[in-house]
Amino acid sequence: MLVASSESTTYGDGPDQDPGGQWYRNLSIVGGPHQMAQPFTKWANEAADISTLPTMVTRAAELAWRAPAGPVYLNIPLEILLEDWDGREAEPSFRRAPHSSPEEADRVAGLIREARNPVIVTETAGREAGGFEALVGFAEAWNIPVVEPDSAVCGNFPRTHPLHAGSDIGPWMDDADLILLVNCRAPFYPPSRRPSKAKVVVIDQVPQRPHIAYQVLFAEVYLEDISPTPCASWPSGRRAWTRPR
Repeated sequence: MLVASSESTTYGDGPDQDPGGQWYRNLSIVGGPHQMAQPFTKWANEAADISTLPTMVTRAAELAWRAPAGPVYLNIPLEILLEDWDGREAEPSFRRAPHSSPEEADRVAGLIREARNPVIVTETAGREAGGFEALVGFAEAWNIPVVEPDSAVCGNFPRTHPLHAGSDIGPWMDDADLILLVNCRAPFYPPSRRPSKAKVVVIDQVPQRPHIAYQVLFAEVYLEDISPTPCASWPSGRRAWTRPR
């Protein structure tokens, strides 16, 4: 469940529409209503600008739906609600189970098999025990290049490996048809920069980080609470799925 309400951030002193004196006299809360909601909700935050509103709604809905499901709260100031809508819609991708099923893994394997120009983007795969080796095996088995963006916090893939594709995801934004985000919390910048044609698959134990104020993944498929290790075994067990090299 997603609950949303408003406050005023200008209290009538802004240059645009007048929110009304009630917000100044009676309805102001130090820290905002989202601070009041934090103790009894799964997640509470504020959509502070119209440019982030659609993604904040998407993110809030996905966090509420994920196991363990629970109510979330989004504060949408009145001044934001009065701005012109740019036409973008919230597009949450829902799933309840805390662990991805074999059928969901099969679906991702099928996407990899069909892809002609996939890429892996990772920030922290190497931080898990065995993650570095598992990612190497996964990339080699499917012949997929690996990008380690500047936001990577550890070594995730050998830089001398022929499949290491550097630190810039930019060249892949228009050309890739499948982007695999493996333990990657913030792949795109600016966050609204969406891949032109690629499907986005997230492979992560906790894809939506509750401690991050604003996070954009554009994911169509999630494999949750799963490490690269089982993924690396897909081709060996299902050789018919091997992607054309």
